[in-house]
Amino acid sequence: MTRALAVILAHEGYEVEVADDGREALAYAQTEAFDAYIFDIMMPVMDGITLLETLRAAGDHTPAIFLTAKSSTDDTIKGLDAGANDYLIKPFAMGELLARVRALLRHNDGNSQAPKKVSWLNVSLDCQRNMLQGTTMRLALAPDEAKLMKALMERAGKPTAHGDLHRDCLPQVNADTLSLYLDYIQQKLDFVGADGHLVRDNGMVYLKADR
Repeated sequence: MTRALAVILAHEGYEVEVADDGREALAYAQTEAFDAYIFDIMMPVMDGITLLETLRAAGDHTPAIFLTAKSSTDDTIKGLDAGANDYLIKPFAMGELLARVRALLRHNDGNSQAPKKVSWLNVSLDCQRNMLQGTTMRLALAPDEAKLMKALMERAGKPTAHGDLHRDCLPQVNADTLSLYLDYIQQKLDFVGADGHLVRDNGMVYLKADR
């Protein structure tokens, strides 16, 4: 069924990545940016509920639909509480799934009050797809990296205390992990050819133009 879904979605014009189990799906989600997820609840290795809870806990708010044979009200509540935006019970009509995907993407496109894109020098960040775009290169960021990159771009040129950045952006991680994320930020700015760099000086952090 997974392969059939991929073929039909591709025929409708969507670019599709297929994961054969929950752990593989998690790896995709952590390294690429997607407009929506379609997860089966009863996936091998890592079930869909655990997968989506893991993504939501990491700050990933990509719209998600659960496909499942579990049809009780309690199962539906469990799926929605895990962070799903929609829930489709098997067997289902393919036309209904496609309609739900279209509705989910329309809702996500028009319902966010946060800026969809932030820019700094020759670099922009698509806040919905977590995609960092330079002059010639682009790169998908993990959700926590994108959140940190957005904050730094919005405060470009304005030194921020490391502790304040920690509190405002990623309070769920420890200070050492935040420092590691800042290392990644510089590497990824270099990768996309940014005309600036990350400054870390006496406990202060900010983005600065190279000239």
